[in-house]
Amino acid sequence: MDTLNSTQRSGGLTALYRGFGVSATAIGAYKALYFGLYDTACAAMEQRAGWAASAAGRRPHGAAVPWAAATKSGSGALGPSASSTAASSVSATTGHQPRQHHLTLMQRWATANLVVLTASSLTYPLDVVRKRLVADTALGPSRQQYRGFVDCVMKIARTEGLGGFYRFYGYDMMLRLGGGILLVLYDELKTRGPGSVARQLLSLVAQPGHGFHDQQEEQER
Repeated sequence: MDTLNSTQRSGGLTALYRGFGVSATAIGAYKALYFGLYDTACAAMEQRAGWAASAAGRRPHGAAVPWAAATKSGSGALGPSASSTAASSVSATTGHQPRQHHLTLMQRWATANLVVLTASSLTYPLDVVRKRLVADTALGPSRQQYRGFVDCVMKIARTEGLGGFYRFYGYDMMLRLGGGILLVLYDELKTRGPGSVARQLLSLVAQPGHGFHDQQEEQER
């Protein structure tokens, strides 16, 4: 309360909102990249995984089909009825099912951490400008160095160069490492629903080492 009162007395109501525009821009850009890059990266990786699975399951050109070869030889070991059974099993397998990830939990967590670092790196200069404006407000109107966002950007670029926009970048990125777990949890909630995720978290507590990916494999089996 003392900080709020002293800031308002020295700079008026506008001083309380100094840097609000750049702060809203930085948060909006970061969250858009945060969720957008993660969904795009996972979709691309799952598509590649699907292509690889299809290529692995596809027979080489000209290879004999087992039941056709058996019918041609007259053994009758596998016939059209077996073919129709296989087709029905394939259709049952490829029918409408809840979305299943081709990516392991660790792959998604690694992707999420890379997305966090990328989004943070792209929006970090805006965060630096926001912090400079907030710190500058505490000096009072008579001693403030920056007149606003544009003036702050120009002075940092002129006096410190590009490095000025990435002060303490390594330290900040170290603090953000591991933050990708929130994206993975968001993905699980979106895919499975809150109830299923809550049950899985309870089972993780009850059975340490039994994770999301293990339960996913059990469901697929």
